[in-house]
Amino acid sequence: MSIYNRWGEQIFYTTSLDGRGWDGKYDGKDQPQGVYVYVIDAVFANSMKKTFKGNVTLMR
Repeated sequence: MSIYNRWGEQIFYTTSLDGRGWDGKYDGKDQPQGVYVYVIDAVFANSMKKTFKGNVTLMR
């Protein structure tokens, strides 16, 4: 999963499946409220691949 800011800069990336996601920070600094883009590239048990894209709104 990747998270991008409105300038297209990747501010978060993980391949972990432990359920921990983005904490709203980049380089240890709180990011401003606003809309961010997520991209999830999933590979299923049957080797099928799918990409999910959308928006998430960060509110403080």
